[in-house]
Amino acid sequence: MAGSTRRGALHRMTAREVLTANDGDHTDGGGLMLRVRLDRKGARGHDIAGQVSWVFRFSAPTGERREMGLGVCERHNLQASGARLVAARLAAAKARAMLAEMASPRSHCRARLRTRGRAGVNPGGGSRACAD
Repeated sequence: MAGSTRRGALHRMTAREVLTANDGDHTDGGGLMLRVRLDRKGARGHDIAGQVSWVFRFSAPTGERREMGLGVCERHNLQASGARLVAARLAAAKARAMLAEMASPRSHCRARLRTRGRAGVNPGGGSRACAD
């Protein structure tokens, strides 16, 4: 993957790298990851559709390692990939700001879901409230 090799650097990925990423976890830095799960067979031989989503990994104020879904990554063209990369970076920046104030971003997202009365789970597995 092209980009900075500095430890902890932000914004390592380009829109083209998002568009062409293969199966696995790809880091953009600062805890933001693109998780790519390509089509594969399930335990009973059924096809499982591929999934590409943004994940924010962090240490909670309690010290526990956590992951928070930031939503699905649309990769049908370079422009869409770039737009989703920017949106994921903004969501990760908000989560990092909450952590700096010793608040849990996951708890904040759950509270927003309760006040909105939304189910909060999108087809990509991430929380819609955390991505907006």
